[in-house]
Amino acid sequence: MDLDLAQDAMALATAMVEPFNRRDFDAMIAMGGGSVDYTDVALGQRITDPAEFRAVMQGWVGAFSDLRATITSAARDGDVLAYEVRFDGTHDGTLQTPMGPLPASGRRVSTRAAFFSRFDGDRVAEVRDYADTLSLLAQIGAVPEQSTPSSAGAATRI
Repeated sequence: MDLDLAQDAMALATAMVEPFNRRDFDAMIAMGGGSVDYTDVALGQRITDPAEFRAVMQGWVGAFSDLRATITSAARDGDVLAYEVRFDGTHDGTLQTPMGPLPASGRRVSTRAAFFSRFDGDRVAEVRDYADTLSLLAQIGAVPEQSTPSSAGAATRI
């Protein structure tokens, strides 16, 4: 494994996403010592099979060939690393979704996700991904654009 757990939170988080940016999914799997425990919370998908994990990552870059992850913030508490990632890319391929395949829209996207990674010794034991899937789908035209609090008019109090 090439992950230096002694790094500060930003450097460690950057090291976590760089293999994705290089499309080196084997290196991502190697960070877990060959094991995978990845949960995409928004999609309700837990992956523990390395081949399935690789296929999911390949699916993302197949739908967004120039997709790039950039760390925007990170914090660490013991064996847990929390980090926010901005993903930028062009929807130039078919995106497989629980709603069915979405053909390429040609649109540029910029969306965020928060990740929580837990380490066990010198390996990544678990990753939970809390992606802004609704924003992504709106940016490619699959769902209506969402209003922001400033454009939604009067706020409703609960």
